[in-house]
Amino acid sequence: MSTDAERAKVAGYPKGAVVVQGTSAVITTTTAVPIIAAPAAGVSTYITKLHVCNKTAGETPVLTFQDDTGTPIVFMYVAPGDPAVAGGGEKTYDFGPAGLKVTAAKSFDAEATTTTGDCYATAFGYQL
Repeated sequence: MSTDAERAKVAGYPKGAVVVQGTSAVITTTTAVPIIAAPAAGVSTYITKLHVCNKTAGETPVLTFQDDTGTPIVFMYVAPGDPAVAGGGEKTYDFGPAGLKVTAAKSFDAEATTTTGDCYATAFGYQL
């Protein structure tokens, strides 16, 4: 099995980066659900890919992806019309090797603007 440093090098991440992956619990309510837990103080998470799927046909929620600061910083919304939230749909978003930087020492979360069916999100990236 390869080490974090070896995986980070293959993925093109900066030297010293630790590869991370996290999958949310079911995103069903307006309560934020963590996807990647907060790292240690002074360490930031960089999201390079985000896979979103909606397992419930007939449900088209608006999902918000954000950090968990006091006033969350929103990175993106996924809204009806996007294949990721069409009933039974899914989509992967690619943010490139640099990724979206989450506020240092904060988790990367998701929440729905309305109660919804079974939506999930998996985030890939690194911490540095």
